[in-house]
Amino acid sequence: MASNTKNVNIKKLLFAKSILKFVERILFESLKLFFSVKPDKKKYSMQIPENFYSPWINDNIFNQTYKSVKYNTFLDIYKLYELWKIVEQVKDKNGHILEVGAWRGGSACLIAKKV
Repeated sequence: MASNTKNVNIKKLLFAKSILKFVERILFESLKLFFSVKPDKKKYSMQIPENFYSPWINDNIFNQTYKSVKYNTFLDIYKLYELWKIVEQVKDKNGHILEVGAWRGGSACLIAKKV
């Protein structure tokens, strides 16, 4: 019985991955169509997460901070939330936090807000 359930779950996972690949192809083609951009697939890719766990949804302070910094960073919400949680773990330690490689300072502002 467990083997049958495992096979069904694997089939569902493979089906979901094929849908994600299809969506990725549509998004890639949309770039060409709407923006006259022909991105090189050897250099660029669409990042579509395969999980749906979104712990930041109920984190109001993070969401307010994200709204204020999202146009000043290249990092997506997934990476910014991870940074948010890492800073939460180390903010009470002795030492300093250094953000290196800032573009417009969005992630540095996020760090400052959390500290």
